Amino acid sequence: MSLTSNSMVNPADYKMGQVEPQIYEIKNFDGMLFIYKFTSIGERDTIYDQWQDNNKKISNSLYLNMFSSKWQYNRAYAAKNTIIVVSLSQFPGEEYAQKISPRLRNLGKAIFYNLNEGQQIVYQGEGNNWRGKVIINYYNHFWTDDKGVLRDDCWNHRQPVIEFKGDPGNIQGDFSYEFKSAIDEFGGTDSKGFDASRFTKNDSAANYGGVILGFGGIGGSGAMPPKDNVYRLTVKWNNKQETFDLKDSE
Repeated sequence: MSLTSNSMVNPADYKMGQVEPQIYEIKNFDGMLFIYKFTSIGERDTIYDQWQDNNKKISNSLYLNMFSSKWQYNRAYAAKNTIIVVSLSQFPGEEYAQKISPRLRNLGKAIFYNLNEGQQIVYQGEGNNWRGKVIINYYNHFWTDDKGVLRDDCWNHRQPVIEFKGDPGNIQGDFSYEFKSAIDEFGGTDSKGFDASRFTKNDSAANYGGVILGFGGIGGSGAMPPKDNVYRLTVKWNNKQETFDLKDSE
């Protein structure tokens, strides 16, 4: 992804609170990058929330803002005391997405690993018929607010991976799975069998953070997972059932 400084866009037109962004043109796919620097994580969150609320009041909750009036796709990333907004001229349709998705993923990775000092934990295990993983990307920042109170800004993304050791096409009818641990549990069912494509490792931009600008909070959500956590995976298929544990692979 190639960036060049842009003098054609006025930073004053894109202020959040009183903070003006640094603006760069993203070469090759008609995009812009806006970088906002705040004095702290707390100021970042406060100004962003106020900016978002003000825009909703002005636009009658239609989530319109100075970005959405010009760019169809706007994704915002939190990175400690900064907010980074990537703006694209069109919403990533199928053809455009093939071109832009790898670049968005690489941008997300750079922000996650280099700016947020992100980490990954992989819990994995297997039974006689199935293999399973829970891949968690996370970061955790501690900071002190203006009252001297220690606070943290934490985020994680959880991705389940399930693999059948036989032919997935032989699984017919009701299929269900459940991941359960001391800190959380999740699962699902499908009356049409096991769709293997839904449970493969998918390295997408969503794995590394970011939200569609104007839709909800930015930054931390979700506590840092403990490495000694154990997930118990239960799979039911073809009137059979298998249960096994997934542990940190390190």
